[in-house]
Amino acid sequence: MNRQLVFVAALSVVYLWVESALAQVRVKVAPLGDIAIVVERSVPATTVSLRTAVVASQLSAQVTEMSLIPGDLVKEGDIIASLDCSDGSLALDSARSQMAALKARQDLARQQLNRLNKLIQSRNASEEQVNQRQAELDVVTAEIATQSIAIRAAEVKVRRCEIRAPFSGLLTELPGQVGNYLTPGAPIATLIDVDAIELKSSLLESQVGELNSNQPYFEFAGETWPVSIRTIFPVIDETTQTREIRFSFADDKPAPGSIGRLRWKLSGNTIPATYLVTRDNKNGIFVVRDSKAGKVDFLPIPGSEAGQPATVDLPEDLMIVTEGRFGLQHGQEIVIE
Repeated sequence: MNRQLVFVAALSVVYLWVESALAQVRVKVAPLGDIAIVVERSVPATTVSLRTAVVASQLSAQVTEMSLIPGDLVKEGDIIASLDCSDGSLALDSARSQMAALKARQDLARQQLNRLNKLIQSRNASEEQVNQRQAELDVVTAEIATQSIAIRAAEVKVRRCEIRAPFSGLLTELPGQVGNYLTPGAPIATLIDVDAIELKSSLLESQVGELNSNQPYFEFAGETWPVSIRTIFPVIDETTQTREIRFSFADDKPAPGSIGRLRWKLSGNTIPATYLVTRDNKNGIFVVRDSKAGKVDFLPIPGSEAGQPATVDLPEDLMIVTEGRFGLQHGQEIVIE
């Protein structure tokens, strides 16, 4: 009987040892810093000018002078074209002459009123005469005010005979030429501001979130320029499900109309998709926090997707299970090879 008990006890010990050995899984591990990869995103992007103007005539007149050609740079206020201003100059001269005549009448009316004011004190003039002279002075003063408006209008018309650049920029088109007769609204030049340049691109909502913690840059023709977010449009395109984002350049800027790529690298440690597993409908990784304990922990990674790399904010020396992970369970005993 004792021999049977000893035999049964021995079998139990062997069974427990075998069960423990079978429960242990042999795995390989590596520090997160050794398996992490650098993930770079990129989307199409285009540089645009914030100011583009079609400069047009405001008068009906003939172009008399135009020395610029497409490709010329102009400064704000530079003359792009000159128009025939004969009619405007004559109208201005006539308005000024009429003003001179009105001021002469005003001086005479004021002198007559002053004289009557002295005579009325000696009873040599009536109050009615004074009122009449005062009315004449008021009328001519009002006419002078009206004529001042006419002079300013004539001066504006004369100034419009010189078509000037509304801002500094590059002339790209010059449909107006010397000899052309222009009407109000007729285009004479197209002007682009080559300094007020920004970048525009369309990104998915998840990509917009990534830009907030990563430094984007624009790549075109083998060169790169760092950019920063100026504004994010508060609407989503129904077809592409993207938002338009505008970026500002620091100092140097590429030419407007450059079509390149907006790029950014994800910060933190990015785990390759091959090391991610799914447990209880959650995606994550198996880690070994204490090699002496001989157990693994399943660490869920919020926001991660199956088949996609996952960026984590974890220590680079954290040991990640790289082989033998597929059959593992949280808390399972392991043997590290």
